[in-house]
Amino acid sequence: MTDFLRDPALPVPLDLSMVDPAVLADAPGRVLALAGDLLLSGDVARGREYLDLIERTQPPIPPGSQLAARLAAMRSVRYAIADQHLPADRRHAPHLQ
Repeated sequence: MTDFLRDPALPVPLDLSMVDPAVLADAPGRVLALAGDLLLSGDVARGREYLDLIERTQPPIPPGSQLAARLAAMRSVRYAIADQHLPADRRHAPHLQ
């Protein structure tokens, strides 16, 4: 943190050209961390791709697990960054449609 305060330059974007997303599918926690890093660094499109990859993970992430909670939080971050309404908002508030 102190380095950032002294020199607030953004870090170099991640180079994921050598990473096959399918290889990461066996480690959803790591994919979630990568998606979060991409989202927070401003690469919303690729962050969304990695969140979608987690949702297609087999076996599915157990509801109520810590990983499911972290995924829900990252989805919220994604929608907030992209300035979109959460899909659940439309179910519970028809006036948003």
